[in-house]
Amino acid sequence: MQGIFALLFLIVFGGIVAYTGDYVGRFIGRRRVTLFGLRPKFTAIIITTISGLIIALTTILFLLVFSKDVRIALFGLEKLQNEITEKTKTLEKLKLMHSRQLASLEAELSTMESAVQISKRELFEAELKAVILSKQEKRLKSKIDISKSASVIFRINDCIYISTIEGGRPERDLREDIKKILNDAGRAYLPNAELNNSISYLSLKPGQIIVRVVAAKNILAGEQISAHLDLEINKLIYKKGQKILSSYVNGSFKKDIIEQEIKNIIKKTDAAAKRKGVIPDKSGVSVACDYSEIDNAVSRLMFWKKSLEVEMTAKDDTYAIGPLKINIRVVEWSS
Repeated sequence: MQGIFALLFLIVFGGIVAYTGDYVGRFIGRRRVTLFGLRPKFTAIIITTISGLIIALTTILFLLVFSKDVRIALFGLEKLQNEITEKTKTLEKLKLMHSRQLASLEAELSTMESAVQISKRELFEAELKAVILSKQEKRLKSKIDISKSASVIFRINDCIYISTIEGGRPERDLREDIKKILNDAGRAYLPNAELNNSISYLSLKPGQIIVRVVAAKNILAGEQISAHLDLEINKLIYKKGQKILSSYVNGSFKKDIIEQEIKNIIKKTDAAAKRKGVIPDKSGVSVACDYSEIDNAVSRLMFWKKSLEVEMTAKDDTYAIGPLKINIRVVEWSS
């Protein structure tokens, strides 16, 4: 709004001055007034020119008073140009400095990227070497295990020796008997704490006790036997003549097939005896059977040439110490 009022003032003031100058010029022209001895025509021209100068001067003064930009344009332009020049130079210096810094940062970034690539390559090579070493380690370990396995004479929990001992006796006698059993088991080593505990247990259990010397770990050839004792009451498992199990066999088959069927029944009998509590020997078998028993049973089945029941019975009273001696009976009746 202030600019509009200033513009209106200049228009009105200029009009008034122009009108006044024109009026004075015409007045001087009619009255033929002269200035400085000049002709009236030139005097009028001078008066009109002075009026125009007054208008221009008034306009400039007014703008100087009311406009900061005009004052700067008339009196501070050179200073402003100098400042712009200085600022431009400073800006160019900053641009150059920033450009150098940017180039330095780009060079560092390139170096870091190269280092990262080298590190990645080294990491990959290290991982590859680790995989190769791991495979070599597994192969070596496998070879070692095979080597150890070849020289292992007893595996952990294998039965090394089995015997019986009478319980309920003085600890001194029991200690001597246990030491003899350990000596018979290949001079097996038994920790004193377990030895004392076993003797205390035996002294409180009258009757026959089964003593099994069992490997405490895998035992290599030439290595001292580390063992522990399994103690069990030698109880009666099967009475003489007691039927253990039976199965049907077809006597019309060939001899070798019939014989294999009977052997399969013996294997089932062995498994049943173990479940019942008969302790297997070192080979893992708890049943003993004369081959003559198998041969007689095969002959009887081939004679009848039909499916008959084959029974497995205990030959004697069988205790947990075993073995279970069996009779093979072919039940001969019409089917």
